Amino acid sequence: MNEYKLDKRLINSQDVENILISLGGYDQLITNPDIQMTIQKIKSMTSLNMPTKLNLTFYDWSGRSEIKEDVALIDQAIEKNWLIKFEYIDQLGKKTKRVVEPYKLHLIEMHWYLFGYSLERKDYRTFKLTRIIGIHKEGSFIPRSDNDFKRQDKHSEQPKLVPVQLLVDIAVRDQFIERYGRSAITEVTAESHLIKIELPDNRFAYQFVAVFGNKVKILEPRSFIENYLTFLEETIQLYR
Repeated sequence: MNEYKLDKRLINSQDVENILISLGGYDQLITNPDIQMTIQKIKSMTSLNMPTKLNLTFYDWSGRSEIKEDVALIDQAIEKNWLIKFEYIDQLGKKTKRVVEPYKLHLIEMHWYLFGYSLERKDYRTFKLTRIIGIHKEGSFIPRSDNDFKRQDKHSEQPKLVPVQLLVDIAVRDQFIERYGRSAITEVTAESHLIKIELPDNRFAYQFVAVFGNKVKILEPRSFIENYLTFLEETIQLYR
């Protein structure tokens, strides 16, 4: 009801702090005036000098600032039912032109994705924002039924994973803990650890391992090692 007022006694200062901590990193990743206004309203419910016990910080890289602009445009397009048009570069480097009905934005770790209906493909698709070029408004659309949307609202299936064993230097051990947890790690010596994880046998996994340079050695399986060596040889050929 319009005359209903929230009883502030239902939320104490600790509750407000918890809410602000949860939202603290979000406003660094997306510029939405409605969200900013909501955060300010919540802040007004308690002391502005309230000490925080947890800070969330995301570096403002130039690329991230550009993505925020695309996110803001797509967010507006979703709200106002705008068609959007852009060029898209897929994983194989193929460029296509797309007209899409946007339905949802999805942030996976630090990667933004758009879920929408592609008029060219006549089906729902997921687009990675960093693969989108020249996005702009292209008319309006009538949203499809909720049942169609909910049935199709899912990201592409994960590739098949294979068990991989890595010998990891202690200097990069923490990065594997962040991603796979302590249970995946067994100490071999004071300076090296055995990591048992599952990875897709594709170039994305090879790129992930290559980032660590000589701090990580693949122990098995042999097929993964051979494919990784082929990946490295193809990279070295660029400099010969």
